[in-house]
Amino acid sequence: DLNEDMIIRGLGFYVPKGSWLQNQRVQARWKLEFDTTGNILSFNNTKVRIQGHPYMIKGAFFLNGPAHFHIDASTSDISYDAALAILKPTTSAKINKIKMSKGLDAKIMIDGPLAYRSLPLVRLDFSSHDNDLSTPVVNLNSCSFSGNFINQVDPRKPRTDDNSRVSLYSLQSNWGDINLKAQNIAVTNLLQPVIQ
Repeated sequence: DLNEDMIIRGLGFYVPKGSWLQNQRVQARWKLEFDTTGNILSFNNTKVRIQGHPYMIKGAFFLNGPAHFHIDASTSDISYDAALAILKPTTSAKINKIKMSKGLDAKIMIDGPLAYRSLPLVRLDFSSHDNDLSTPVVNLNSCSFSGNFINQVDPRKPRTDDNSRVSLYSLQSNWGDINLKAQNIAVTNLLQPVIQ
């Protein structure tokens, strides 16, 4: 059993690419289990507060070679600003021009090797209902959407921004007096974006 109440200065997988959870308060009561046969350190669904917002997190660290880890986390109604504060500054800087009036529901999976300078696979599923969304280009009202982000579109290539994709499975919104509906929108390559 582990009781935690601390400020995380930064959690980095490959620090030159930036750190997650910079200066975030994390509070949790963990029940850790260690399987001595398989050398697996794991924890089941645990309620964790990050900057006071609740999450459910579970995961495992597989310590036999090749050592790797897998973490699943989910939260509901997180404000867009609070979600941005968890991300690496290099990531949040690309999307901080978007503003939302309401929160998001999100599930994230992080999976990767426990090796120096390795980048984990990240998949984020998100949704929101009846949100007002503003960007430097367009403002949308009563916006409902669901989609995901993945940082490795082509598994043969590295997990980098140019191999990442943001997808919207469904989008319904008002743009002034115009009602918009769309499905299966994808933006691939976050360095030189291509929209489909």
